[in-house]
Amino acid sequence: MPKKKFSLFFVLSLFLLSFGFWLPSVAEAEGEACLVYFTGVGCSHCAQADPVVLQELLAAYPHLVVIEYEIYQTSGNTQVFDRYATTYQLPSWKKGIPLVFLENSQEGILVGDSPIVGSLEKKISEGSYPCLLADGSTADFSNLNLDELPGFPKVWRQDKILIKEAAGEWILAWNGSPEPEKNFSTPNPSTALSSLMKGGSVSSVLSSLNYETLAGPWKISLSGRTATFDQMVKFRTDSQLTVEETLASPLTLTKVFSLALVDAVNPCALAVLLLMLTAIMAHNLQRKRNILLAGFAFIASIFIIYFFYGLTIIKFFQVIQALSAVKLWLYRSLGILATLLGLLNLKDAIRYRPGGLGTEMPLFLRPKAKKFLSRVTSPAGAFITGALVTLFLLPCTIGPYFIAGGILSALETLKVVPWLLFYNLVFVLPMVIIVAIVYAGFGRVEDVSQWKEKHIGTIHLVEGLIMLVIGICLFFGLI
Repeated sequence: MPKKKFSLFFVLSLFLLSFGFWLPSVAEAEGEACLVYFTGVGCSHCAQADPVVLQELLAAYPHLVVIEYEIYQTSGNTQVFDRYATTYQLPSWKKGIPLVFLENSQEGILVGDSPIVGSLEKKISEGSYPCLLADGSTADFSNLNLDELPGFPKVWRQDKILIKEAAGEWILAWNGSPEPEKNFSTPNPSTALSSLMKGGSVSSVLSSLNYETLAGPWKISLSGRTATFDQMVKFRTDSQLTVEETLASPLTLTKVFSLALVDAVNPCALAVLLLMLTAIMAHNLQRKRNILLAGFAFIASIFIIYFFYGLTIIKFFQVIQALSAVKLWLYRSLGILATLLGLLNLKDAIRYRPGGLGTEMPLFLRPKAKKFLSRVTSPAGAFITGALVTLFLLPCTIGPYFIAGGILSALETLKVVPWLLFYNLVFVLPMVIIVAIVYAGFGRVEDVSQWKEKHIGTIHLVEGLIMLVIGICLFFGLI
């Protein structure tokens, strides 16, 4: 090669080589590759896919972001799975886990460990992908408001993970240096979420947050293994509420109040109270004060026993939710139960027959309950009787309580106590009013009993409509 041409070639090569150092990588040039990943701890097929999606690919591709929804052990993510399945019209054979949403196409929605392990890496290496959202829209991860993601996702990128604990309440875990000194200079911490997962420095972002340090190291459960993180902190964003505040929202308050109200006006519970008052009055005609004391003792006993029944129901649901696939159908099952109870009450409203299944005390129990209650002669006896008579009440009052327990089971046990107290206060309120009316002389037990019988169809109608609305909303994930 002539010397002149060689020199030109050498200079050109050096130029191209040096220019290459300034070229961004393909991943950086094309932006993030965002995938939505549904998995479940305890799923054998997920045990094959989890290490690939949540560890190997994240380590190999810095531009990869994984929005994970664990549906076996994380309450609330089942509804997100159903929304994605409906929005993207998944056929029945694709409604399983592990499941990846990368593109809105047959090739971009991968179900099963073999397709995910075998072909996902090739797709990710080819470039960037926007996030497929539950409503059918897409958004570049750089423009995504993580606070608006439904359910309780985990957002993974390289060696960092953001975990949504509640609405507006997040945990950040990462490997590396300890957190910096606190500096509360950033007025909107929600912007820190995106910054953290878009390559922002953990130290610089945390310096603007009011956070709580959690002792580590921490292990995040995957199927078949765990991911370990050195550091973990917890913080809130400004835009949302905590779990307790969310459950205290007007919508949830209305749900719990409505279920308690259905229980409270149940003809079964009112009939038992009236039988007890009749017995007390027969033995205390000259001691009117005993009627008040016995009535309140009876009500207090029912309140206390039902409170412990509620704790038992909630504990049952919390155990159920720890069992893999059973949890998938929890809220739909509650919805079906509520709908069924609503229809049974509507049936009684249209064509009433005493002792309706699930709505009133069975006929074979009524003589036993009446005989049992007729022996009450004192406030102390009323308290003991109230505790025992709850067994007669269970067949006709447990339905709404069971549904309320399922809804509240997402809370920790100690945090359900105020809700159970509220539910049972509503439940016994009509009993308190009836005792006060009888004691004050505004009405007799017979008058209250006649009113109940006259309006029993209306009572069942109101109960039925409330339960039907709650059941439909629960089944379709509207509440």
